[in-house]
Amino acid sequence: MSCGRRWWRLSDVRQVNRRIARRLGYPAPPDELEMPDVTGWRERDEVVDRALALDVVVSCAHGFEIGPAWTWLKANDLIDAVTHGETDYLDELESGIHLDDLARRLQVEALWALLWALSYVDDLDFGAGCGGGVAPLLPEFDDVAGARAFRSDAVVRDGDELLAALDLARCLTAGLGDGDVSIGFAPGEVEPYVVWERRRALEWLAGADWDTDPAPPNVGSIPGS
Repeated sequence: MSCGRRWWRLSDVRQVNRRIARRLGYPAPPDELEMPDVTGWRERDEVVDRALALDVVVSCAHGFEIGPAWTWLKANDLIDAVTHGETDYLDELESGIHLDDLARRLQVEALWALLWALSYVDDLDFGAGCGGGVAPLLPEFDDVAGARAFRSDAVVRDGDELLAALDLARCLTAGLGDGDVSIGFAPGEVEPYVVWERRRALEWLAGADWDTDPAPPNVGSIPGS
């Protein structure tokens, strides 16, 4: 009986998301697009760690110095929260290599999705980018106490909300097609990277590896971490 109610609920989620996709200007997702099969969501402290570490990486892509970045991460016990890919990127920056700067800057939209998941953002609107909304929500790098306050105030959203957002992101990326296109023509009002990067964060919340770019959602399951 509970399984039947679950599938009815998931069907309702997809129906609503199909309407949202049309309203945003995206084509209807293919009928074979699978619903997300999530067995559990990441815990609050892990999500907070990911948001704070990502904030540092995005800031470094905009010019924040590497030395102070590592110092802040160490002071807040966040060294292990930096992914292997991010560590390689920061090492490249320290060597004067900036080839990946743009890609890392675009992950501000993934950070925005994490802030939404932590209830710092009221609405994850896929019809608009985050603009300058991220910085005021995060602690300053010279404020260690601010990082502790950020953690204590965070509340992870209900799993049903996360599931609906993940399904919507998959519906929209199905309309985008090529995951290698980050900037350029898109059926909606925002650049493709806005949707792809938010989906990166939502897939990670469901257990995927952060450094693995989300695959077009109609070609199989997303690799887990």
